[in-house]
Formats: sequence, C-alpha cells, structure tokens
Amino acid sequence: MRLPAMREPSTVLLAAAVSWLVLWLALPVRTLGACTSTDFCCSGGASDGDPCALDSDCPGGACVSPQTVCDGGARNGFRFCESDLDCPGGACRTTQRVCGVGADRGSPCVRSDHCAGNAPCIANGFFCFGGDFDRSPCVTDEDCTPDGGAPGGTCRQPAAPLPETFLCSAGARDGLPCASDADCSSGVCVLAQGVCDGGRVDGLPCSAETDCEPGIPCIPTQNICVGGQNKGTGCLRTRHCPASRCAATGRACAPGSQFAGLSCADDADCGTRGLCRAATPSTPATPRRPTPVPTPTRSRVSGAPPTNTPLAETTLANRLEPADTEIRLTSTAGFPPAGTIEIEGEQITYSGIQGHLLVGVRRGQNDTVPARHLAGAAVRLVQQETSQTSGNCGIPGVTCVKDSSACTVGGHHSSRAFAWILLGLLVLRALRLSNGRGRCENSF
Repeated sequence: MRLPAMREPSTVLLAAAVSWLVLWLALPVRTLGACTSTDFCCSGGASDGDPCALDSDCPGGACVSPQTVCDGGARNGFRFCESDLDCPGGACRTTQRVCGVGADRGSPCVRSDHCAGNAPCIANGFFCFGGDFDRSPCVTDEDCTPDGGAPGGTCRQPAAPLPETFLCSAGARDGLPCASDADCSSGVCVLAQGVCDGGRVDGLPCSAETDCEPGIPCIPTQNICVGGQNKGTGCLRTRHCPASRCAATGRACAPGSQFAGLSCADDADCGTRGLCRAATPSTPATPRRPTPVPTPTRSRVSGAPPTNTPLAETTLANRLEPADTEIRLTSTAGFPPAGTIEIEGEQITYSGIQGHLLVGVRRGQNDTVPARHLAGAAVRLVQQETSQTSGNCGIPGVTCVKDSSACTVGGHHSSRAFAWILLGLLVLRALRLSNGRGRCENSF
C-alpha cells in the first residue's frame, strides 16, 4: 500500500501513519459462525456463534461456554490465550468450536489447522453437563473429565424445552393452571417462567432441565422479583431477589409487548412497546394456547442484568497457593467476564473465564496479601470490572490502564499523545481522499 507523499512529515504524523497501517492490516475478519461473545455462544444450529443465555436461544444447537485459541501467527492453535498479546502475529479468538477427532479431540479451535492432523473443527451442539467443565463444548464424556480426579460431567445435547405453562398470578387461584384471565378469580393468567430450584444455579432462568445442573429441576412459576436488580425476572423464593421480594403481581404484559404474556410489576418489565396490565373481569382475555415457540425468558442477552449477579458466590475446586495465577472454581455461574473476587480476606482480580477457570489473575489486590487457600474455601464477587484492565486501545503501542479512560504510550501516561495520534489518522485520511486515489475499505 502506497501512502500519499507529504512534505516534511512530523514524527507524530509518521507514527500515526504507521500505527494506522499496522492496525488496518491486523483488523480481524469474522469467520462465518464465529463466536461473538465471551460469555455464552450458540454451538451448532441456525444461530451458531450468536450470543445466548439459554439453549432455547439456539434452535438446533446448544448454549455453551466458549473457549479461546490463537488464530494465526507464531503460536497458531495455542489454547486458552487471554489476549492478542499471547498470540504474536495473530489474534486471540473466542470460539464455540472443538476438534472433532484425533489427538486434540474436544480442544478449542477456529479452523481445522488448529487440530492435530487437520481434523475437522466442529460446532456440534454438545456440551458438558455438570462437573468442573459444565457448559464447555465437547465431543465425548472424556472431554468433560478433568485431570486429577475432579468431578466430571456427561457430554450431551440439550433436553427438550419444557412445555409452555400458563398459571394464575394472584387471586384465589394463584399458582393454578389457567387458559385465560376468566380462570383466575381476581388474578391474571400469565405465561410461566422457568427457574432452577437449588444447587449452584439456584434462581437462574431455565427453559429445560439441562439449563440447570444434574438433579436440579427447572420449575415454572408465575412469581417475579418486584424490585431490585432482578426486577421482572422469574423467582421461586425471596432469596432469588436481592434487595427485593418474590411475589405474584396479578399483572401481565399486554399483547404487542416484547414480553407479552409474562408477569410484570410495571411497564418497564415488558420491554419495547411495553404495557403492564391487570385483568379486566368484564372482558375475559382470549385463551392463549401453547405454541412451538420457546418460552421467552428475560436474560442478559435481552438487556436485563444477569440473574443473581449480586449473589455470585462459589467455592474453590482446588487448593490455591500464594504464587498461583489461575483459579479453578466449582462454578462460575453469575460471575462476569472480568472482576474482583475475595477469598478469606484476599482480594484477587481476574480478566477472563475459561469454563470453571479464572484466568488473567492478579493476587493480593487492594492492600491484601496473597495467601494459601484450601479447596472448598468460599469465593465471592466483590466488584465487576467496567473498564478494560489491559489492551491496545485499538492502536498498536497504546495501552489501556486499569480503571482509567486514559492510555499510556511507550509506558508513559499520556492522553495528549493519544489525541495527537487520532488527529494524525484524520489528517492522513483527508490527504488520501484529496489525492483522489484513496478509498476506505474498512470502517472504525
């Protein structure tokens, strides 16, 4: 690529031009069906690679916890990378795909050249159910059994969705089956939401038994959290509703609302075009019959906060030594992709989750001291990261600083230098356009 001629370019503009060129060459190209989320992605089916919260979001596939692999460069195929810095000359990709056969069977991949013998790299809709690798993509049960004798799971496809259930909300028939508001004396007939009852997934939304964990049922309910962070989401008990309560409201989202038929406390619970209505005894509602469409469930994908985020707690799966930089948990349900946890008084930050493993760990944060912690020690989330802990800010040589919107260039804090580089990019683009030969092929 030939750059337009410039008379006596300044050092800043030259650096900006080089940075822009490197960035343009390094811009990632999404592979068809590539995972676009660091939380959960569809594996297989029509929505392969799309973000999800439940298996019902993935028709013909499964909602799995993605893994990472280096794509290209000197470490092509290196697994469980944390950032592009782990992949010189390449990129750290999030993927729901695994090697289908051979020595790397069950290992994350983006393409077949990431698998021994160029074995097929597949998204098959199978996942580990239970165990330390719960929700990780898999091919056989062996892929769900950790080394060292830790609890394993079974490799399976999602269970069939539970049949749609309509229950009376409030009134004398609260909780009983119904077909219309006329069946619910002083109440309203609502489409029930599924909630996991117990275990490490207690209170999380579900649409099938496999959305919970082995031995934990998915219970349909007419109750919702009437306030707090989980407002509008299904619940079975008050402990599922931090800073609020679990109740039957006797109100439902009107037809035409995003969450039509679901229980609500007010219009805000009904999404776009939302209208939360009470029953009108003089005009009985038209009976709503079950349809093949999966039960709609509010989730982080639809914009509501993850259920039970304020109660994100678990235990250590293995003993943790003061020098360890990876932490295996018995469950990562409810934990955000990055944040701060506390174990027996020690605060620890992490920048990623791989299955049940916290990676990018920094020990002894916030004036605490790294210590030894035994398996079974309580782990709780104390802070969710809202800014990038490290990265390139989109421009080579510029690094984001934790908990700051500023950047450093060459290790020196300088938002002024960043502004100069952005200005240089704009000037360079203007010169290319005025020269008549430049055409933008990529947008920022």
